[in-house]
Amino acid sequence: MRFSKLLASLLFIGVMQIGSAQDTIFYAPEGFPVFTWFDAETYAVYEKSDTSDVLVETSYFLDRNLKGVCTYSDFEKNIKHGKCSEYREGGKIWYSAEYKEGMRHGNIISFHDNGQMKRQDYYRNDTLISGWNYD
Repeated sequence: MRFSKLLASLLFIGVMQIGSAQDTIFYAPEGFPVFTWFDAETYAVYEKSDTSDVLVETSYFLDRNLKGVCTYSDFEKNIKHGKCSEYREGGKIWYSAEYKEGMRHGNIISFHDNGQMKRQDYYRNDTLISGWNYD
């Protein structure tokens, strides 16, 4: 998956350097970028934040339901900064995590299929401080 993100970022950078207004990348079921939605399972929209110097990645399933939102301080190097959340196909949250310059920093919460909290961990500078499991 990390390789596909790197490939997507290189594709994204290439598109942005050409000067195209395209800010959407389609992804195949295996996770690598494709050129059209015919071969895609998901797609992501990239935009600069109005309030800070971060890039916001918002991904969707092809039925336009939200798949995830994540912010990056440096997308080329895959450095997450801020909150990242991912959702299941039915629309229920799968996990939520907080990052500070690429390190886990804050709460990371995962959820069961039914939407109830599964686990909550608290990190500071990428070090686990505490964690709880829930039934």
